[in-house]
Amino acid sequence: MTTKLNPVSIALLLALGCSAAGCLANIRPDSLADLPPSADAESRGRAILDRSAEAYGATAAMKAGRIEFEMTDQWRGMAAMMANPWPSKQANLQMNYRIGSFDARATFLDGKREGQAWGLQSWKTYEIGADGTAEFKKNKDAEFILAALHYQFEFPIRAREAELVAYGGQETINGKTYDLVFVTWSSYAPHIEHDQYVAYINPENGRLEKLAHTIRAFARFATSVVHFSDFQTFDGVTIPMTSTINGAVDDEDGEGYMHRVTIKPETVRLGGDPSVFVVDPTLSTSRAGKPAGA
Repeated sequence: MTTKLNPVSIALLLALGCSAAGCLANIRPDSLADLPPSADAESRGRAILDRSAEAYGATAAMKAGRIEFEMTDQWRGMAAMMANPWPSKQANLQMNYRIGSFDARATFLDGKREGQAWGLQSWKTYEIGADGTAEFKKNKDAEFILAALHYQFEFPIRAREAELVAYGGQETINGKTYDLVFVTWSSYAPHIEHDQYVAYINPENGRLEKLAHTIRAFARFATSVVHFSDFQTFDGVTIPMTSTINGAVDDEDGEGYMHRVTIKPETVRLGGDPSVFVVDPTLSTSRAGKPAGA
C-alpha cells in the first residue's frame, strides 16, 4: 500500500506506543505458546487443511484455472478515508483471477474509470486506460489489494503450500465451535518476512469461515479478520459471496467492519481463456519472484 493508515492500526499504534520499526504482531494461538509444536499438532493441522481444501473444491478450481466475477468492495468510516486502496469508497469491479497464481485483473464498472483496469502479471502492476492500452507502471495500491483479495479468496488452496502448519485447538465464538489452524512460513515465531494466519474451520463440514491474519506489507503491527458467509457452489467450487473484513474475530454481524466484499453470484464463471492475463508474453506466468506466504 501507500502511506495510508488503517484506523485499527492507528489505534494500536497510539495505545501501545508502537512505531513502524517495532511491535511486530503475533496472532499465534495461546495453545501453541511452546515452540516448536508437537508432531501431532502439525499433522492434525495439515489434515484439517486438506479437508478444508476438499470442502472448497480445490481440485475443481485448479482444473478450471481461471475465475471471473463481478463484485463490490464497500469501504466505510475512517477506513474509507485512510486505508482504502480503490479510487472510491465503493468499488464496483469485474475481477479476473488465474487460480493458483497471483495474476489478476480488476476492471472498473462505473465512475470516472469505467472500462479501465488495474492488473498484476508476474508481480508487475499494469493499468489499462480508456483507450484499451495496457501499460506497466508501479501501483502499490493495485499490487496490495489484487494480491490480498486473491490470497483471501483462495486460502484453502494456498494454505496447503505453507511450510509451517499446526493445530491450535478449538475456540467457541458466539456459541459456535471452530478448529483453529495456524499457518506461516520460515519460523513459528513472528518475523517480518512472512505473515501469520489463523484459519477458523467449521469441524462439521470443513469449511473455512473466518481468517485472522497479520498484514506485514501494510505495517508490522497490523492485523485483520475476514468473516466469510453466504457460501454458494459453482462447478464444484464453493465460494463465499460475502467477505466482511474487520478487526475482531467475534464481530460476525459486521457492526465494526472496515470493508465488505460482495460477489454477484449470477456473474461467477470458472474456466475461460487465460490469455486475458498476458500483457507481456515474455514475463513468466508463474508465481516466481514473490516470497512464499507473502
